[in-house]
Amino acid sequence: MKLLRPLAVAAVVVAVVVSPAQAATTPVATIEVPTTTPAEGTSIPVTGTVSHVSKGTKVTFQRDVGKGWDAVKTLSVDKKGHYSRSYTAVLGPNNLRIYVPKKGSRHSATSSVVTLNGPLGITPKAPKATDQIRVAGLLPSAVARPVLLQTSEPSGWVTRTTGESASSGSLALTATFPTSETVRVVAPQVMSKGKEKYPEFDSESQLVEVAPPPLALTPTPTITGETAFGTTLTAVPGSWDSGVVLTYQWQRSGVSIPGEAGDKHVVTASDVGTQLAVRVTGTKTGSTPVVRTSAPTSVVLPGDLQTSRPVVHGTPQQFAVLTADPGQWGPAPVAFTYQWLRDDAPIAGATTASYTLTDQDTGSLLQVRVTGAEPGYIAKTTTSEEVIVPGPQSASKVARALRTFHTALRDVDHEPVDIFAGPSDSLTDGNRATSVDKRWTNVLADDLRTSYEPTGVAGGLGYVDPLNFGVFPDYPVSYVRGIGNFAIGLGREGLALFDPDSQSITVDDTYSDLDILYTGVSDGSYGSFSYTVDGGAPVTVNTGDKPAKRGGYVAKISGLGLGHHVVVIRLIAGHGPAMIEGVMLYSGDRNSGVRMWEGGHSGLTAADYVAPNDGWADSLAAVHPDLVVLPIGSNDFAAGTSAADTRARIEEIIKTIRSHVDTNPSIVLLSYYDRYSSGTTPWSTYIDMYKSIAAADPDVCVFDLDPLFGPYKGDNRGGLMSSDLLHPSDAGYALIGSALATFLTAP
Repeated sequence: MKLLRPLAVAAVVVAVVVSPAQAATTPVATIEVPTTTPAEGTSIPVTGTVSHVSKGTKVTFQRDVGKGWDAVKTLSVDKKGHYSRSYTAVLGPNNLRIYVPKKGSRHSATSSVVTLNGPLGITPKAPKATDQIRVAGLLPSAVARPVLLQTSEPSGWVTRTTGESASSGSLALTATFPTSETVRVVAPQVMSKGKEKYPEFDSESQLVEVAPPPLALTPTPTITGETAFGTTLTAVPGSWDSGVVLTYQWQRSGVSIPGEAGDKHVVTASDVGTQLAVRVTGTKTGSTPVVRTSAPTSVVLPGDLQTSRPVVHGTPQQFAVLTADPGQWGPAPVAFTYQWLRDDAPIAGATTASYTLTDQDTGSLLQVRVTGAEPGYIAKTTTSEEVIVPGPQSASKVARALRTFHTALRDVDHEPVDIFAGPSDSLTDGNRATSVDKRWTNVLADDLRTSYEPTGVAGGLGYVDPLNFGVFPDYPVSYVRGIGNFAIGLGREGLALFDPDSQSITVDDTYSDLDILYTGVSDGSYGSFSYTVDGGAPVTVNTGDKPAKRGGYVAKISGLGLGHHVVVIRLIAGHGPAMIEGVMLYSGDRNSGVRMWEGGHSGLTAADYVAPNDGWADSLAAVHPDLVVLPIGSNDFAAGTSAADTRARIEEIIKTIRSHVDTNPSIVLLSYYDRYSSGTTPWSTYIDMYKSIAAADPDVCVFDLDPLFGPYKGDNRGGLMSSDLLHPSDAGYALIGSALATFLTAP
C-alpha cells in the first residue's frame, strides 16, 4: 500500500544549468506550477521562461504519467521568452517538463521535471456517517475500463464498490462509510480494441475522516433548589439518548468550581453574591460529545442567621458593671461584636460584652447592640431592652426624646413645625391671662419664631376653639347661640350648629389662610355648613358624606393674603347638625414656620381624655405633630387621685396620641408646680411619677415647672400667680413659655 503524501501549496521553479561556454548558444528553460498537489478536476497554470530564443520560438510541453514522455502541446514564447499553459492533473504521479528543440546553431534544452501528485477528490470533506461519499479523479490513461473503490482492512485491501471510468479516464464512485476509512482507487490492466495495453493503476491511499453521528437528545440542564447559603442544589440533566454517559461540572460566575463534578452542589460561603450554573457533558461511543450548560441561577443569597435579643445583666447604678448576654444564635459558631448605647447614641470605647457605668449614665437609658457574623450569612444586629439608670434625666436623654422635634426644626424653612399642646386643662387654655397672646403657648411659639421662623413669615395665632369666646378680650372667634359639644376637638371644646337662622361662628382677625376643623360622618346624619369670606359668596361643606365618622376633617381657605378678614360659618337649612371643632389661623405659615395647636379645656383631668373619652385624638389627623407638650395631671392631684392611677392614664394618653398620628412626635411632659389638693399625696410623688414615665420611654422627657414657681404657700409666688393663686399671671405664663423654649432648643 502506498503511503499518504502530505498536501502542500508551493510554487516550484526548475531551471536547466549549463556551463558558461554553452550559455551563448544553449537556451535555459524553466517550468513553474502553483502547487504539486492539485485537487481533483482542478486546472492549474504551467508557466516558465526560455532564454536565448527569439519571439515565436516553439517549445514542447511534455508529460510522463507512467508510459514515457508524451508531447502535450507545442507552445510559442513571447518576446521575453515567456510561455504559459493550463493543465489538469490525472491521478498518480504527473511528471512535467519543457523541451526546446535544436535549431541551427541553437542547442536543444530540457527543463528539470516538476512532479504533480493529483489526489482523489473526496466530497464532502467531513462527511457524516449517513452521508454518501463521492470519490472522483482522472486516470492517467484515457480509456474506459473498470475501477474499484477499496478500503484498507487488517486483512488487506477490500473492494467496497465498483464502477467504470469514462473514455476520458474520468471516474466517479460513491459509497457510505459509517466510520473513518483509508481508501484508494484501483483500475485493473486492460487491452484496447487496438490491442493497446493499459497497465494496472492504483491511486495513492487517502484517509476519509467521517464525523460520528450526532446525539439526537441533548437537552439543556436545569437546577432545582433554593439559591441560598447552606442549601443543596441539584442538576436535572433532562432526557438524553440511550447509552449516553453524563458528567457534571458546577460553575460559579462562569468559572468551574474545583471538585464540584457531581449532580449536586452544596452552596458555600464563596457562592454568596454570585450566580451558579452546571455544565453537563454527554458522551457516547461513536458520537461527538455534547456539552450543555444551564441558565445561571439567581444571585445566591446569604444564609438566614438565627438571632436572639441580648439581655443585660447587672444592677444599673453608678460604677456597676453590666454584662451583655447575646442569647442563642445559630448555626454556630457565630462571632459577636458589641456596642453599648446611652440614649440611643454609641458610647465611645464601650465595645466589649461588659460595661462599667459612669456618672454620665445617670438619668439615661442604656442598651447594648450586638452584631453576629458568620461566613455565608448576612450579619445581623439586635438590641437589648433599655435599662433605666436612676437619677435626674441626662442631657443625652433629653436630646434623644427631642430628636423628632429637632429634626423638624432644622427644616423649618421648607416644612412646617407643628406643636400640639395638649390634651390639657386650664393651664393650656390660658385661664386668667389678660390676652390670648399672653398664654404660654403663644409665648412659646413667639420665642421659637424669633430664632427659627423663615424670613418673611410672620406666623399665625394657631389653633383656637370656639368655646373660649369671651375668655379673652382679643379672642378671634365668636359665636351666636353656641351649643357646646364636649366630645370633639383637640381640647373637647367643639360647637354644634343646629339652627341656620340663629346660630353662627365668626372668625375676625388678621390672617392669610384659615382651616375649619370639623367632625364628619358617613351615614348622612350630619348636615352641611357654609362659610363666607369677607362677605363673599357662601361655600358649602358637606359633613355627612365622609369615609368614616371621626374628627379632624378640614375645610381649607387659602390665598386670602395677609390682612384683616372675616369668615362666617353657618348651618345650611334643611340639613342635620354640623359639628365645628375649631379653626387654625395662619399668617404666611401654611407651608413653613412654627405652628401651634392648643388643646386645653378648663377643669379636665387625665381621666377625661382616655377611653371612652378619647374622640379628641381623631382630630390629630390634621395636626401631624412634631412635638407634643403634655400638661396634664394638676387637676388629678387636686382631686386626690393617686400618682399611680394618674400615671396609668397619662401613659394611655401617650399611647393614644401615637396611634393617631403619622409622625413619631417628641413628647414633653409638663410637670406642674405644687398646688392645693384635697388628697394626702404630696406633690413630690407626682413629680417622681412624671420622671418615671419619661425614664422608661425613650421619646419622652420632662420639663418641671416646680423649680420655676417654688413651693406652694398660698401666695402669688412673687407675682407669678394670678389673683386666684391657682393659675399663672401674665408673668407666670411668660416664664413658662420662655423657659420651655430654652429647654427645647438647648444645645
